[in-house]
Amino acid sequence: MEKRVAQTSKEAYEYIKANKILSDKKQKVYDIFYEANRPMTGSEVSGIYKRMYPTSQHSETIRNRITELNDEGFLEVIGTTICPNTKRNVSLFQLTKNIVAKKVEKETFKSKKEKILAKMKALGLSLPQGKERDDLRVIYHLIERL
Repeated sequence: MEKRVAQTSKEAYEYIKANKILSDKKQKVYDIFYEANRPMTGSEVSGIYKRMYPTSQHSETIRNRITELNDEGFLEVIGTTICPNTKRNVSLFQLTKNIVAKKVEKETFKSKKEKILAKMKALGLSLPQGKERDDLRVIYHLIERL
């Protein structure tokens, strides 16, 4: 008996896809989980991905996308299982239950620059007067002008 996808999951999926929340590769991995509608290992997803996109990247790249989706809250680890290929204990992932569609804000160049400058300023204040502090000030102003 095939599991039905919950309406909230379907709405979240449609929102994520329509608003291009995920990068192309992450979306493809997310699609695999959505279509399968069951927990899977990285190896299983990688195998499906390779069949669907034969000219694509190797399994490590796919596993990296799984890790990112997990870190961003789109996937969750629900336990472990024994991998039939390696006979090692591996994580079992599934789409997050009742995921609330969220927009993952991509950091802008400006916001990244401001974070760097703030850290440099804090570091500069902790340094005693001297060459290191002067060098840091020069670098600070070069970055500020970017």
